Amino acid sequence: MEYTLGKNYIFSIANADGVLIDVRGDVDTLSKVHNRKIFVVGSIYSESVVGTNSISLALKEGKPVEVVGAEHYNQNFHQWTCSSAPIVDINQKVVGVATFTTLSENSHFHTLPLITSLAKDIEKVYKEALKEDIQKNTHQFNKNTFTFDDIIGKSSSLTEVIETAKIIANSDVRVIVEGESGTGKELIVQSIHNHSSRKIYPFIAINCGSVPANLIESELFGYAEGAFTGAKKGGAVGKFVLADKGTLFLDEINSMPIEMQIKLLRVLQQNEVVPIGSNKSIPIDVRVIAAANVPLKKLVQEQKFREDLYYRLSVFELSLPPLRERQEDILLLFEHLLEKYCEKMGHNKIEYEEEIIPVLLQYDWPRNIREMENYVERVVVLSQGKLIKLEHFPKHILNSIVTTTLSVLSPLEKVEKDTIVKTLDTFNGNISRSAKALGITRKTLYKKLTEYNINEISSIR
Repeated sequence: MEYTLGKNYIFSIANADGVLIDVRGDVDTLSKVHNRKIFVVGSIYSESVVGTNSISLALKEGKPVEVVGAEHYNQNFHQWTCSSAPIVDINQKVVGVATFTTLSENSHFHTLPLITSLAKDIEKVYKEALKEDIQKNTHQFNKNTFTFDDIIGKSSSLTEVIETAKIIANSDVRVIVEGESGTGKELIVQSIHNHSSRKIYPFIAINCGSVPANLIESELFGYAEGAFTGAKKGGAVGKFVLADKGTLFLDEINSMPIEMQIKLLRVLQQNEVVPIGSNKSIPIDVRVIAAANVPLKKLVQEQKFREDLYYRLSVFELSLPPLRERQEDILLLFEHLLEKYCEKMGHNKIEYEEEIIPVLLQYDWPRNIREMENYVERVVVLSQGKLIKLEHFPKHILNSIVTTTLSVLSPLEKVEKDTIVKTLDTFNGNISRSAKALGITRKTLYKKLTEYNINEISSIR
């Protein structure tokens, strides 16, 4: 080993119970210790078994220790000097001890600093391996399967957001995604992650609004064993460490308590976290993307969100439009979700009454895409694989469709409206014949009826 000070030295590693799991050294020195039945793989170096020794002291005190000659309780060690340093995991828990052993006549004042340095190097390798293992397991619970191709819509407001997000994905800048609940913020964030160079690393999401205020710090930063009452043995790894080299998505960050915002700001500034109950920092390389369901600038003005954290997070801002402002996308989404739930429930594609179209277009969708998905699943079940009818929709949706005041039309729009009205009159309100005469589809005609608030044709069918 490059750390060994020439010959006459033995290097060993013990686990957290003081059991030797690896012993190395030159042949002559190893033969000397083995003749005394000491420093053999599998032997136990706890204080209760062999008395005072450097391994048990390093385990107990959590710091480098050197025990010389007769300082050892066991006479078999009186000729030897042992220099030990603890090895800690990402929660700063001692998981093992590295030791250099030599005859006391060969000991050197550099030995203890050297074994301490070696223990630190072992820690780095161990921590990286542990993080990789944790991250692999975490992937099962934080599936990040969405890409930009999964986003349904062609409205200009949505397309603009997607194009900007694709550009942002190629850098590591921090982003805030704003939008009402149900507009698809996590879908956009996952797409950014999967479009970036970090896509092979974890995507970890946490909803700041669903974690109690007294637990969010331990969720984000982790904690050491014994940090507080109820802390589990061995401590816990925080979301920042789990997301190392990947992306951490802080959803509903507007719900984060002010005192926690201060601690988050410090982590973003220093790129390191300190688990609760520990005094050692853990370096991190994480891209942070936050989301809010209310405008953060307004919260800053109301002093409910820290201005310095806002600017630290918002190198870029993406604002997702609500579904009611994406009229062009409503039917696309409805048909996409209809196909999804037909397939899920084992149906062929189900047709729907065209009278449903104006209802979909006029309804306000206060809970956005999430609400539409809920209702599509409902109507697929109620239709039993047959024609979807208006009666399959909840009554509150049908009752919410009220006549709205028509805005002032441009001359061209007025001509278009008058033409549609006359055509419907000509064909006694028959949608199919009117659409054919106008050279447009039935769906487009329904959309125009909604757009121009045409309801004076009582016999529309």
